[in-house]
Amino acid sequence: LHYLAPSPLFQEVAVETLVEATGLSPVLVNHALKPLTDRDGILTQSHPSGGVLQLNEAALLRGSGQHLWLLPRQTYLNVKEDEGSTLARKRNIICCLIVQILKGEKQLHIDNLVFRVWRRGCWAWLFCFLSGFCCSSTDVLSCILHLLNQGYIRRLEDRPQLLEYISTEPLPTPSPHCQPHVTFQTVEIKKVPSAASAEKRQTFSTFR
Repeated sequence: LHYLAPSPLFQEVAVETLVEATGLSPVLVNHALKPLTDRDGILTQSHPSGGVLQLNEAALLRGSGQHLWLLPRQTYLNVKEDEGSTLARKRNIICCLIVQILKGEKQLHIDNLVFRVWRRGCWAWLFCFLSGFCCSSTDVLSCILHLLNQGYIRRLEDRPQLLEYISTEPLPTPSPHCQPHVTFQTVEIKKVPSAASAEKRQTFSTFR
């Protein structure tokens, strides 16, 4: 907008002219003009979705003797303050994707895992690209090493290129009502008496 700024000889400019000069879409141009056309902005716009831009006379009177800029104040996040939280949030998302994929697969090749996480990550970060997310194979490998060190996943000893998820949830203990029922039964066996001995009876217990 600097080269199209109004001057004493040029007091207004059409939004359509800005669209043609910049090659941007009308939606993006109108979004960029919002900070300049607010109530205290230096410009006025005749129509919310287009129209003509003019200098805001009231803002000029209030700022008499001061330098007024068409460049709006920066409203982006402080990169230094949010860099740590952004990186931590990205690592958490990647780790969750890794665990989610490995839970559904018994074993998975590390290259296949990296590709799947990267593909899902691209769709997940498509809707939050303004937050500075971007995924690479290096990020995924770094998170895989982190999960290996934490003991959430492991490599097979005979085939180290395969990874599997280690369940940290305890196995469910059987309920007392679900214990197998054991019954004992006494069976009586009779032996045919012989001439040399009297009748003998033997019993033994079995369970089933």
